[in-house]
Amino acid sequence: MSEEDSVPADENSVVAATSSETVRKTGGRGGAAKPAVPATIGQELQQAREAAGYSVQDVADRTKVRPGLLALIEADDHDRLPALTYSAGFVKAYARTVGLDPIAAGERYRQESQKGDPVPTMVDMQPLDSRRMPSKRLVAAVSGLLVLVLGLFWAWGAGWLTPAAPPVPVVAEAATTVPALPDEDFADA
Repeated sequence: MSEEDSVPADENSVVAATSSETVRKTGGRGGAAKPAVPATIGQELQQAREAAGYSVQDVADRTKVRPGLLALIEADDHDRLPALTYSAGFVKAYARTVGLDPIAAGERYRQESQKGDPVPTMVDMQPLDSRRMPSKRLVAAVSGLLVLVLGLFWAWGAGWLTPAAPPVPVVAEAATTVPALPDEDFADA
């Protein structure tokens, strides 16, 4: 087959030539050829895992992501996966493990997922209803009680509330002299 025979003459023959090349590449089985790039990120991750020879459990052991979540990622069941941020992290870890570009896989997952990033809700900053506020009397009573308790604690710490120690009795010194014993008694001993 020469080079001239393989060059198509018009656009219709380009499609025919491409189709015949596809049939040759797929083993001549006819029908549609496998797409070069899988349709979804889940399929791409699954194909990369199988090409690397890993099971789902192997990937789970390496990424520390539960096998059930990995199966949901492969099945493209985005609704049953956790929040987008977590799921994108799982996809990146999965892609890194099977040898794909984690950044590209994460971006592709974000594009395919229908989930959005959570939007924080605004806190209603309306003033409280006056019926729900404590009365002025209650606030004054609690404040006064608090000042009294703090004052008593301070006075106790300063020693004002402890009773004075009783005075130490003064004992007059009594003459306590021991009569001297005669020296004779000691001499016999």
